Amino acid sequence: MTRVWVTRVEGEEGELARELRRCGFAPIVEPVLEMHLVQQTLAEVASLSPDDWLVLTSPFAIRSVAPVVVANQRIAVIGQSSATLAQSLGLNVKLISPTANASGLWKQLALQEPRGNICFPRSSLASMPNIDGLHIHAPVLYSVEPRLFDIEVVLRSDIVTFTSTSAVLSVLNRLRRLELPAVSIGPSTSMALRQRGVATILEAEERTLHSVAMAIRDRSI
Repeated sequence: MTRVWVTRVEGEEGELARELRRCGFAPIVEPVLEMHLVQQTLAEVASLSPDDWLVLTSPFAIRSVAPVVVANQRIAVIGQSSATLAQSLGLNVKLISPTANASGLWKQLALQEPRGNICFPRSSLASMPNIDGLHIHAPVLYSVEPRLFDIEVVLRSDIVTFTSTSAVLSVLNRLRRLELPAVSIGPSTSMALRQRGVATILEAEERTLHSVAMAIRDRSI
């Protein structure tokens, strides 16, 4: 059975691990990053008006703020998988990026009437958006730091998956060289892998965890 290293932050029953098992693979969950919530930002999110926009661009952000979001808060997300997750947690998703990326989301928000205030609780690695015509409050919701992962996981794995450029940097800064074939969730992650000398890369057709698992299933490395 193909053993797949899951580098993203999740548990043994996390979403990517479940997708891999459905495809007949054996996930090895060994995260390479760790997140630390900023409680002050959670308090800011809890104080928003339902007429304000709350922009959430990662599953971690969605899960973190869900318990404190006020009823009927207007939520904007990047993709359908994020929308499905947010809705499953009772959040009121009113806007999904038409281009499945942040650029399209900001442009769509600029067209909304009434616009209201925009709060974008972001990771410490995300850049501060500067969009003409939009006043965006973007406090750091969580810090992202490299995790001292078990280096022996490389010997137990046949393939490694990456769902962020920060995960690529965490792994390659520690290993220096990666011999395992890699599966990337999207172009920016693939670029980070190529820049660090990883020769064998599969890229998911869509930026979803399901598509990451499908890339391994449907194409031989």
